[in-house]
Amino acid sequence: MASRSAPRHAARRQRAAAGFAVFVWVMTGLLPAKAGKAAERVRVLDVMRVRADGPAGSAVLTLTLPSAPETVACDVLVVGASTGGVAAALAAAQHGRHTCLTEETRWIGGQMTAQGVSAMDGNPYLETTGATASFERLLEGIRDDYRQRYPLSSRGKAEKFFNPGDCWVSTLCFEAPVALRVLRSMLQPFEAQGRLRIDLRTKAVRVQSDGSRISSVLTYGFESRRWTRFRAQYVVDATDTGELLPLAGVEYQVGAEARRQTGERHARQGSGDPTDIQSFTYTFVLARDPGHDHRLPKPAEYEQHRRQQPYTMTVNYGRGRFLTYGVFQKTPGTPGSFWVYRRLIAAANFAGPNAPREVSMINWPGNDTCDARLLSNDADTQARALREAKLTAQGFLYWLQNDVPRDGGNGYGYPGLELVTSALGSVDGLSQFPYIRESRRIRALTTITESEISSLDRPGPRAAAFRDSVGIGFYPIDIHSCAQYDFASGTKPFQIPLGALIPRRVENLLAGSKNIGTTHLTNGAYRVHPVEWAIGEAAGTVAAFALDRGVTPAAVDRSQALTRQLQSDLLAHGVPLYWFDDLTARDPAYRAAQSLAVEGIFGPNSRNLHFEPAASVARWEVVLALARILGLPVSAPVENSSRLTAGQSKRLLWLAGELIRRGYWPARLAGSSALRGSLRWSDLRPAAREFRLDAPQAPGGPHPPTRAEFALWLERAIEGSESASR
Repeated sequence: MASRSAPRHAARRQRAAAGFAVFVWVMTGLLPAKAGKAAERVRVLDVMRVRADGPAGSAVLTLTLPSAPETVACDVLVVGASTGGVAAALAAAQHGRHTCLTEETRWIGGQMTAQGVSAMDGNPYLETTGATASFERLLEGIRDDYRQRYPLSSRGKAEKFFNPGDCWVSTLCFEAPVALRVLRSMLQPFEAQGRLRIDLRTKAVRVQSDGSRISSVLTYGFESRRWTRFRAQYVVDATDTGELLPLAGVEYQVGAEARRQTGERHARQGSGDPTDIQSFTYTFVLARDPGHDHRLPKPAEYEQHRRQQPYTMTVNYGRGRFLTYGVFQKTPGTPGSFWVYRRLIAAANFAGPNAPREVSMINWPGNDTCDARLLSNDADTQARALREAKLTAQGFLYWLQNDVPRDGGNGYGYPGLELVTSALGSVDGLSQFPYIRESRRIRALTTITESEISSLDRPGPRAAAFRDSVGIGFYPIDIHSCAQYDFASGTKPFQIPLGALIPRRVENLLAGSKNIGTTHLTNGAYRVHPVEWAIGEAAGTVAAFALDRGVTPAAVDRSQALTRQLQSDLLAHGVPLYWFDDLTARDPAYRAAQSLAVEGIFGPNSRNLHFEPAASVARWEVVLALARILGLPVSAPVENSSRLTAGQSKRLLWLAGELIRRGYWPARLAGSSALRGSLRWSDLRPAAREFRLDAPQAPGGPHPPTRAEFALWLERAIEGSESASR
């Protein structure tokens, strides 16, 4: 779990709020230049030109909008090659759509590469059932890259899930360039086929709309100095800050909502605060070289940052809980040392003279920056926020080299800590783009609220069920607040609803990153690597699906039949939609169990995340499933309990009688004692006849149906029911 932010100085918060006073809750946008007027000039921020040792304005270019830019047509345009953006482009290309992907930095991958957070913020099920198949391929590709390039030590070979950095924050910490190589290899086949175009160092500058549709996106290439107008049928905003939203006039939210707006128990009382966004961070990578002095010059405003930040090894976890970490030594009560926290390479995992050097990535409250100007719509204001963040990060590095209390209390500073300037593809050794925790968020068809995912509000093993689920995730609500409202709360394994990706008004735009329909609080759970990847993969799939069928994403979300077809497509590509911890995409009943559970027909229970594919099926579960298929009023819970109330038992008897009357259930199984028994294949013969199926038989022998076998049969029954209705 990510570390908590340290308290911030009041003057710092006031300065950030003042710089952001013009920000509003609703849409803002820039209109295209009118024909016949003189060429318009715009100020455009190049994030990679921001320097700590120079004026912020030097990173902002004054450009003249072109009269006749190059035009490129795409089926799907993905703006921003973030973690979600790469997944969106990959999904759209896999579905046969001509896809364009733009990115303003030099690297694709977002938070795991250009932002330097190459430590997966995952969940206990990430390596088994808690991620999409493509994300699993990414994880294994990263591990294989190390296995192929370096000999592993016996310790490294013994790890079930090899973790190059052996960090304690994650099951996989790695160097950012490795993830970059793997991501490029995943996209390369589609580039070679001409199905995918990638434009790096390219930023969206203007958006032209025609009513409720985006008609074009004008971009500028910082290194090519080329203007390109992309005309796409669908656009995915996968920028980490939701930069396309103000350009396109899409309604959005920023900052913290008031409790009266969302009804969330931990939302703030009174008014919301648009300046209260989560902190963002310029990360950097350090190596240990005790025999040499690698200290850098003191950065500007160091004493001010040291006092206000403050720079410390003590982390405030809120509610009076503080932990003080050792730099290299584990101190009592902590999960590990500062160095091992996000260590990317552990020397002990490798063997031989060519073993990689031990390095650690620094993402700590010390280099977190609180500055709401980041989400300003003014390029110069953004540049000032980014320069301040770079000074903060460089100050923290200087503090570590010179002023941090040494382990054991024998002096201050570690001059041998070396900034690895080549680690993140930048000139100054800091990440190319800051790690973004909170974005502009669309006003979506569905907004996910705290009560739908919080373990305080959800009594069962899962978060609220969404019938339009397009993915899953699991991470605590973890808020690094800029207004001293730091907050952490457990969640239950949750889903990603399709409606959260769709703006209320603009019909051909999809959110593909941290900009989906969440609140300030729930954003804290949906912002991490595997969840963002699942969001992007869903967005790319939805865009391709909508094009294939000539419908809008909103129409898909309104139609149960279209939603079911979309979900079938996602499941076919290894995207889980419902939480089971004992079924993988390789299991024969995986797709049937997932779709039945999402539709609320059969599968889950109220005790745990198990599907129990080899277990028997209770007859009363079958009665409920058949009743749901036929549209009978079912009051029993979707997540079936092992113990039914008296009222539920009475309802079951009525449902069984109704099924018997309609010819779907044997008359001999009408009583409560019979319904408590286990299902037999012969029990399904009446339903099979009505669904126009062959008489059910036990695969491989006369054993009672397992839950997996019944799920497969039930899937065929639904298909038969739909065929009969047509």
